[in-house]
Amino acid sequence: LRLETVDAKRLPALEGEEVYGLRLGLRVEKEQFRYDEIPVLKAELVNSGERTFSIVPHQTNFKVLVTGKMRGGFRRHEDVQTYYTEIKPGEKKEIEVVLDENWFTKARWRRLIFEPGKYSVKVEVPVRTTTNIPRNIRLLSNPVEIEILPEEKHTAQVEGEKEE
Repeated sequence: LRLETVDAKRLPALEGEEVYGLRLGLRVEKEQFRYDEIPVLKAELVNSGERTFSIVPHQTNFKVLVTGKMRGGFRRHEDVQTYYTEIKPGEKKEIEVVLDENWFTKARWRRLIFEPGKYSVKVEVPVRTTTNIPRNIRLLSNPVEIEILPEEKHTAQVEGEKEE
């Protein structure tokens, strides 16, 4: 978790929809991943409003929505102690989202395992207000597109054999 205080009016526009001054943006540093590589996304929550909100700044509190070869909503299951932290007006929080095999569907019968192909990924984050107007908010990020590349097939030439 990285916390910085910034002038929210000078931040670049995020793609996620703004709700009560909060905006959740999702980005990826690269769009293609090898078949054996774990995709990592960056979720950025910016408060450009006038209220203070509370958030659990860990991916275990997130829901990942995937479309492509595999579809569904996934939650992370791991034994991590989480806590609420405030995000005040003008603050930004960046949270890493690691798309490994610790994400399951609600019924825990299907893991998030990416096969080669193209996917669209969004993140949903619950946020609490310090007032009752409204008490709980769910922010949905913009989609990011990722591609899992197929495993490379290596061919070896035996010494003395002719290459075809």
